[in-house]
Amino acid sequence: MKKEHAGIENCINALKYSPLVLSFMLFPSTRTAQKGLIPIPKPYEKGLGFHSVCVHGYSREKRCFNFLNSWGREWGDNGNGYLPFEYFELNLIGEIMILNVSIKGK
Repeated sequence: MKKEHAGIENCINALKYSPLVLSFMLFPSTRTAQKGLIPIPKPYEKGLGFHSVCVHGYSREKRCFNFLNSWGREWGDNGNGYLPFEYFELNLIGEIMILNVSIKGK
């Protein structure tokens, strides 16, 4: 079995404790992602900037992270999307933020 990119493993480990905020490079094809599956950009596509989403799960089998988007329920899979692990391998990930929140009395 192929060893995953360190960033992928770090995100998977962090998701055991909390959702995380992740930014990835947008491309023209991103807006038309079928059922929320973010396509791998074509070599001729130019990046449009980074977009942040709330990552709440993953699938090793499908090699993707599950996320909630801010573009409304009309986009993707009822507002959810799927970011291929390959975005890490292609160096198309910007920032990753993990919130460490404790609630008093819990």
